[in-house]
Amino acid sequence: GRPHGHRVGGKQQLFTEFRHDKQLVSHNEHESTYNYKYTFSVELAPICKDDLVCLPAKVSRDNGSVGPVMLCIRVTAALLFMDPQTLRTYQ
Repeated sequence: GRPHGHRVGGKQQLFTEFRHDKQLVSHNEHESTYNYKYTFSVELAPICKDDLVCLPAKVSRDNGSVGPVMLCIRVTAALLFMDPQTLRTYQ
């Protein structure tokens, strides 16, 4: 794996590791058709409330030029970040 962000469902996610595998389940020689089983595995970065998060420059630009340092202010099903310079929040 490689530690940086990936796009999932149109949103940038901070993963420490991202893996995907493709395994052949069956195939039909006569029709040249193949059936695959796809497996995805992610390891999320351990981010807690009140953590400072340093964003890579590309992630900062892709999210509307937010600051490179963000403060995590809420952890639920989604993470809520605040830019300490502008006090704007981002999900």
